[in-house]
Amino acid sequence: MCVGGSATLQAQTVAGASYSWTGPGGFTSAAQNPVLSNVTLANEGVYVLTVTLNGCSKTANAFLNIDALQPYVLQYESPYCSGEGESSPQNSWSGSGVYSSTPAGLDLDPTTGAVNPALSPPGTYTVTFTPLGCGLPQQVTVVVLPGVMLDGIYHD
Repeated sequence: MCVGGSATLQAQTVAGASYSWTGPGGFTSAAQNPVLSNVTLANEGVYVLTVTLNGCSKTANAFLNIDALQPYVLQYESPYCSGEGESSPQNSWSGSGVYSSTPAGLDLDPTTGAVNPALSPPGTYTVTFTPLGCGLPQQVTVVVLPGVMLDGIYHD
C-alpha cells in the first residue's frame, strides 16, 4: 500500500457478532470492515481485531505495510525536429510504468516512453508517465517542430 491510498480492513462475517479493531496511532473502530483513507506512514503496523459472540471473544492480527512515495525524474530532450529518429526519455524511476500522451498523434511507445518525431506530426504534446508502485504520475511537454524542406529534402 502506498502513502495517500486507502485500505479496507476485512473481517469474516459472523452472524450476530460484534467487531472491535484497534491499531497504530490510537485507531479504533467497531465496523466489521473499516476503511483507512489517505494513509500515512503512521498507519503502518499491527491491527488487532476482536470478534465477540455470545460473550466469547477471539482475536486476530493483521499487518498493514505502507510504502513511502518514491521520487523520480522524467525528462525528454525536447524540442525535436520533424524527421529526427527515435529518442528515449531520461527516467530515473527504477520500476515499470505506462507512458501516454495527449493530444493524439505523438508516436510514443507506452512501455519505454520512446518517441519517434519522424512519425509524429509537428505539435506540442503532454506525455504522462504513470509508475507502477508508490510514485505519483508525472507529466512533461514534448515539442515536435516542423522540418525544413530544401531542394525537396527535409533538413533538421
